[in-house]
Amino acid sequence: GVSYYDFRSNTAATLTLLTDYWLARSTDGITWVESRVTGPFDLAIAPVAEGLFLGDYQGLTSIGTTFVPFYAQTNAGLADRTDIFATLVSSPGMAVARSAAETPMRATAAEPMTMTPQLEQKLRDAMMAVIQRRMMGRAPPGSTPNP
Repeated sequence: GVSYYDFRSNTAATLTLLTDYWLARSTDGITWVESRVTGPFDLAIAPVAEGLFLGDYQGLTSIGTTFVPFYAQTNAGLADRTDIFATLVSSPGMAVARSAAETPMRATAAEPMTMTPQLEQKLRDAMMAVIQRRMMGRAPPGSTPNP
């Protein structure tokens, strides 16, 4: 599974930046099915820290065949503009047990996503960027660090 924020619900309105949070799942790494976990919410009201910032507290794990995305989204508060959520996504198109403050919601199932050469290249580029950032300042395994 891969979770991500997406702007497909956004409109031409310049005062908002409507954003959804999605989960894409695959059993073979080639064909993907995505489900909207939450949204849309207005990312434009997120705190600014060198750009719009929802926070560092995000992740994705699984319990058996159930995915558990852990994510942030904006709220209507003025003092603390983001909230943290965990959602159980147990089958395509269904999300349950979001938080005590919210009622369960049904995710919107999207069309299956097929791996294209362009998407494969974008994923490869993104992975290399992450690896380079994490390795910055570290010697590659098996090499001798510079004195």
